[in-house]
Amino acid sequence: MFHSSPDTSVDVETVPTLDRGAFSSTDIPKSLKKYPYSSSTSPETIVQLEKQTSEIRTSYRTVSVALFEFGDKLLVLKEKVKKARLKWSDWLQYHFPDTNKQTKDAMAIARIWRQLRDTECHLVEKMSGWGTPVIAVFCRGGIELVKKFLSENDNRS
Repeated sequence: MFHSSPDTSVDVETVPTLDRGAFSSTDIPKSLKKYPYSSSTSPETIVQLEKQTSEIRTSYRTVSVALFEFGDKLLVLKEKVKKARLKWSDWLQYHFPDTNKQTKDAMAIARIWRQLRDTECHLVEKMSGWGTPVIAVFCRGGIELVKKFLSENDNRS
């Protein structure tokens, strides 16, 4: 069977072809079997790219496993921190039952005193004899309430 190509003078029979029995399976890389239409890429390049892809997949799996293990460790640490925080909170509540209220009162008093100290020092001096809970109640109301109450009391004296 001699066929001539219409646009070239080369006979098809003279061009080497791949017969099924001409090469062993080791001569044809797996990549050529997978990609029969990749004639523009050399077999060596395809083999090299497959090796790189395999290495990347292995690295990805290694990193993925490491991240899952790290996530598991973080969850364990999160639980430990949560338990420690609860123990600390319980300890504080047991030994200082009204710590949160006292802290809020002290912060409110300090804020009002700092604001009044700069403008109306005599009002701060008037409050110095009062008990902390009374001052805290007024301080929670805001600086205007404190000024109003102290000014009205100042006028009655």
